[in-house]
Amino acid sequence: MVVASISDAAKALEQPWPYVAKPRRLEAVRMIRECLAGHCNQQAAIDAFKAAAIE
Repeated sequence: MVVASISDAAKALEQPWPYVAKPRRLEAVRMIRECLAGHCNQQAAIDAFKAAAIE
């Protein structure tokens, strides 16, 4: 899956992950939700998503 936006990242995080309860994935979910609500910097949310993907 190609992730090119915050909404793409949100969709990717809704997909099955090998370890759904990993801390970085949970943080990415929180950051993406905050960003979509307008309460978070997009770059911070993307960085959290990248960290979750690496984890």
